[in-house]
Amino acid sequence: MKDGRQVSFRDKFIATRDLHATGLTSWGAPYTGSFGCVIPKGTVLIALSEQVSEATGFGVIPERYKELESMLVPESDRAHKKYGGYYFVFSVDDIGDKLLRVRYGKRILAAIILTIAFALVMVCLALYLIVAKSLIIGSVIIVAVLVLISIFADIIFPHYIRAYNLKQIGEKERMPI
Repeated sequence: MKDGRQVSFRDKFIATRDLHATGLTSWGAPYTGSFGCVIPKGTVLIALSEQVSEATGFGVIPERYKELESMLVPESDRAHKKYGGYYFVFSVDDIGDKLLRVRYGKRILAAIILTIAFALVMVCLALYLIVAKSLIIGSVIIVAVLVLISIFADIIFPHYIRAYNLKQIGEKERMPI
């Protein structure tokens, strides 16, 4: 499939509306079950694998897998000792209609680039201090930079990315800061 709809492993999509779907269940046995459900608007779905080149469908799981599992998958399935999880299959024709491919806005990319540049400058300063002046001050700067990067990567960026993608489908969400 060469028309730009090829799905790669870990591609992300956002549900543009409440989606009536058939979920599939995997089992510790040669069996695949199914269940009907409604995937909530705004749910982020992650591609399970590289799409087979001639296939028109692809498998996904929700980003908030555990949280949605209790809402979507019937209790009778989840409670069974051989239950192995759930997933959904969508068609590439659903991309752009039911599913919007997650994109990163220019502001988010600029923030990521600035964070990386800041981190590189601080690490260089810290290495200089370790080699030329003070091992303790340099080490403290490296630890502080790693903590700041961790905070940005784990807390701040995902909120902005989610807000950007919700804006793309016409949803509003308060910014965290």
